[in-house]
Amino acid sequence: MEVAGYSKVKKYEVTFKWEIDCLLQFIESADYDKVDKTLESPQFSTGASFKDTWFVDLRVDSSKLSKIKGWLSFNLNLISCELPEVRAEFVVSILNNENEQIFIQPSCSRNFKDHQDWGIAHFIKINELFEYKDGYFSNNSTLTLCVELAVHDNYVRITNKIPSTTCEHSITDDLKKLFDSKIGSDIILVAGNKQIRAHKAFLMIRSPVFCAMFTHKLQENKESKVTIPDVEPETLEKMLEFIYTDRVTDLEQIALHLFEAADKYQLQKLKELCEESLSQSITVDNAIKYLVLADLQSTKEFYQYVLRFVAINASKIIKTEDYKALEKDDPALLSIILAKMCSI
Repeated sequence: MEVAGYSKVKKYEVTFKWEIDCLLQFIESADYDKVDKTLESPQFSTGASFKDTWFVDLRVDSSKLSKIKGWLSFNLNLISCELPEVRAEFVVSILNNENEQIFIQPSCSRNFKDHQDWGIAHFIKINELFEYKDGYFSNNSTLTLCVELAVHDNYVRITNKIPSTTCEHSITDDLKKLFDSKIGSDIILVAGNKQIRAHKAFLMIRSPVFCAMFTHKLQENKESKVTIPDVEPETLEKMLEFIYTDRVTDLEQIALHLFEAADKYQLQKLKELCEESLSQSITVDNAIKYLVLADLQSTKEFYQYVLRFVAINASKIIKTEDYKALEKDDPALLSIILAKMCSI
């Protein structure tokens, strides 16, 4: 007898670019005022399932200054996280005008707890910034700091089941064969220019919408062919795959459209699967689109998750075309975003 086990961990990554204007003047004011000065970045997140929030800061230590001598220190700060402790790896660099890394610190790895920071005391010499400002600063005034951050979820331990000496055959396997073969099908669903054969009984059991369609005195109940409006053929096929098997292959590639179809046909578990997939694929570019979708479909947890992501990454998201369109099309949702930004 042989039993195998393994442990796996999920990794979330983000690249945060912080543009700092007039940094040299800020450093000079610290030397003049003889007080410590600290600059803090906007907040950002990796989009991890445990909802981590971070910011970075640069600090000028006045005690080490003497006519722009000394160092700038760098700190990475964890504001909040749903895990007791999170393992993080990060690399800090400075980008030039061509978005190339011209100053790279060695990678760091450590565990963080809520409201804990870790930094590099001697990040870069101040006199080096002044001496080579043409290389480090765009337009002689803006420094771009880049932080490549990766965080790790808790390990999941999995032990393989002991192989059975008999052949196990599940009902899910049989339903998948029925879905693929279409044997005994009694209804044709039409989406676009494609016709897909199915079984009324399974559609009625799984979807309240199909149940109402086939039990009331509707035209669809009298005919063996039904048109499914506003659903693409590929989306309909994936929805039917879920209806028959309770799962969807390659979900991440179609989750956005499938989410809308699941809401329309009241397939709650499918909606939850799509929300989980969308949560893992959210970015600055698609966040507004996801927020509008969540707002329309009334999914509270997913809506709050996307809203928080938008608020944390607002400095970049407000530059996207989707955000600009939102200002014209949905000022009410825009007000909610602004309120969320103020609460973080």
